[in-house]
Amino acid sequence: MEEVIGNVAGARQIYERWMNWMPDQQAWLSFIKFELHYNEVERARAIFERFVQCHPKVGAWIRYAKFEMKNGEVARARNVYERAVEIMGDDEEAEQLFVAFVEFEERCKESDGARRIYKFALDHLPKRRVEDLYKKFVGLEKIREVYERAIANVPPVPEKRYWQRYIYLWINYALYEELDAGDMERARDVYRECLQLTPHKKFSFAKIWLLAAGFEIRQLNLEGARKILGTAIGKSPKDKIFKKYIEIELNLGNFDRCRKLNVGDALRNQKAYCEAGPSFRAPSYSSD
Repeated sequence: MEEVIGNVAGARQIYERWMNWMPDQQAWLSFIKFELHYNEVERARAIFERFVQCHPKVGAWIRYAKFEMKNGEVARARNVYERAVEIMGDDEEAEQLFVAFVEFEERCKESDGARRIYKFALDHLPKRRVEDLYKKFVGLEKIREVYERAIANVPPVPEKRYWQRYIYLWINYALYEELDAGDMERARDVYRECLQLTPHKKFSFAKIWLLAAGFEIRQLNLEGARKILGTAIGKSPKDKIFKKYIEIELNLGNFDRCRKLNVGDALRNQKAYCEAGPSFRAPSYSSD
């Protein structure tokens, strides 16, 4: 009634009196919804604090953390999860809490944090109580183990025909880490190790250079992408690499960089023509 007639302060007082009776969860959530309706985020946060004290349940803590995440408060959300683990870590429903915490860290692209939570839960709780978490963690680690075994079989001869299929193992591994596991640092390490391992003086693959640069662009690391493409031009000056680098700089409006790259590509082709003579063929944009 008070809210209907516009008496927000009066409605708030009624809610406060109601909360003194330690009502059920739905009553607390109604109070929180009331405050959020008037954009009173700080008041809602204070009510959540009282809510989890009144109803120390895993579900209540998860609601609190999701509230913080919805408001863009990543650090606050993580703090809520951490406090919940301290208080509810031995609860019968603890697995639900750990799963929510892991999913939160994965959404934040904090794969190391997610892995620490996995290990903490598996070390501190009986296996029967964390079966789903255990299966998820083991599945993740087994896939990595398969990839690690595969890339350990380095081709014995530095000939391109032997390396073409091998390179795709690295590519699939990097894409798995980025897109499935959400582990950006691992994905970056996979690309880096692959590029270090490839015998560029014998041959190289434009595809892996471009994928590594594309990964950095998706991480909004433009300087990292430039460094990769610059190194690629030095070690493997393929036309596809020049073309991609020019395209990136053109989209950014860096015309001076584009001009320098075009000149560099032209000089390289001129040198190739002089060395090859009549047998020189125009560059092609093959998939290697």
